[in-house]
Amino acid sequence: MSRFQRPASRLFIAKTVHPAIDSVRDTRRLMWLAVLALICLLVFAQSHANAKPPVLATEFSDRQIADAKQHPAYATLHGAQRIIVGVVHKEQAPTPEVPGRVQVIVEWRLKPTRNLFINKEHAKPYDSYWLSGRVPDADLGKTAYLLAHGFGDRQVLLRRANKALLDVAAIAIEQRKHADAVLAYQAEHDPQHHPLFKAIRAAKGVATVKVVDDLAATVSLHRNGNAREDRTPSTKDIHWVLPFRNLRGKLPNDASFGSYLRVGKPLPTPTESEPLIVTWEMRNGRAHATYIATMNRSTLRIAAAALNRNFDAFAHEARGPQSGSSRGSHGHANDHDHHHVAPIGDPGGEPGAHPGADVPGQEEPGGEEAHALGVHPANLRAATLRVIDPVRLGKVKPNRSAFEDGKQHFPIQVRTREGLVKYFGDKQAKMITKHVDLKHAIVLVFAWQGSGKDGLYYDILKSNPPQYVFHRARGNTRDVRPHAHVYVVGTTTKWRAVK
Repeated sequence: MSRFQRPASRLFIAKTVHPAIDSVRDTRRLMWLAVLALICLLVFAQSHANAKPPVLATEFSDRQIADAKQHPAYATLHGAQRIIVGVVHKEQAPTPEVPGRVQVIVEWRLKPTRNLFINKEHAKPYDSYWLSGRVPDADLGKTAYLLAHGFGDRQVLLRRANKALLDVAAIAIEQRKHADAVLAYQAEHDPQHHPLFKAIRAAKGVATVKVVDDLAATVSLHRNGNAREDRTPSTKDIHWVLPFRNLRGKLPNDASFGSYLRVGKPLPTPTESEPLIVTWEMRNGRAHATYIATMNRSTLRIAAAALNRNFDAFAHEARGPQSGSSRGSHGHANDHDHHHVAPIGDPGGEPGAHPGADVPGQEEPGGEEAHALGVHPANLRAATLRVIDPVRLGKVKPNRSAFEDGKQHFPIQVRTREGLVKYFGDKQAKMITKHVDLKHAIVLVFAWQGSGKDGLYYDILKSNPPQYVFHRARGNTRDVRPHAHVYVVGTTTKWRAVK
């Protein structure tokens, strides 16, 4: 037997030689992993070093682009969020049911044949679009029209779609997409040199808001069922806004339906329903905007870099408490979206449950009472101003009077504090009136007794502006239980209740 075959020799080899061999193998693995990581790092650095700003590739000549920019509709089309071509039809509009009165309203609607441009951040396609003006009968169903919408589906242009206008629209869309690509590149690779970055770094106040100028109106309902709007007088430098988030400082609340910012001449004038990132400062007790930028993915990325925040978390927070659509969607029908409203007490049916809505230090005055209603205060203002869908007060409970006066399918419309006291009692009425401006809102009370499986649904018609159709679904059980659903809608919101 050789020396290496002896038991003591084998034990020595196992204790010394084998671990040394394994150590060499592990070192080689680590070296290969380090080399691989270095290669990945070099490739990543090279790709970012070679990244260049996007270059405009156009099929139009410089002369055509220069002429298009001189066209009166160019600026409007360049800033539009939706540009479509279609034909116009005249239809009877669905209207709110007013007891004892029959209303017939005719409206003009455009049915699209081509979607030229839709900015998915702020717009989406519909089956038809409501037109604020009338179209000659000779053009109905025949002549192609070009329709442009700004923020919030606000109509900004409606003209016959001739070749000259379509060419201007094509150039405006091309230039808009290029400008968006350049901004996205700068937000990703060089945010420090953007004016918004510098403005946020230097500002004492930063907020995200939505402009609601045209919605700041007093609406009165006459005995004949007709609504009249009295616009709030304001100067050109005042813009009413709905605050989403106070990211630094706190905007003063100057009105029941929102706050207002003063905008001087050096700043661009914001448009109706435009979401903004603003820096502001207090002057003589008033909030003055010092910088304004449209809130989109690119500007949010720049703002997040300026505030040293994680982009995804910051973008979620900056948009604030949105529509509390925790309703379970039942899919799409041919002409409308169908939404289910969960029964009272179901956590899944409480609107306003928006992640990030309860950020420490961001709670608004009276927030606890508002949450006792089952909705965030910002959502109440937004629903009143028709910014979001009808909001449900998921935690208020009407009293016996609501069941006595309520109808099986049509809600009780409460427009006064006395009505709230009658149907909710003094304590709940006080909480509601503190956060709901009854000059601009209606409280709808659906109260009935029926099967325990009864439910209340509403459809969102695919139209512009959206129209809400409430209807009750009968259950198949033989028990009898009380059901109550309370909603807040704006006085200008289009809604109806059907059997």
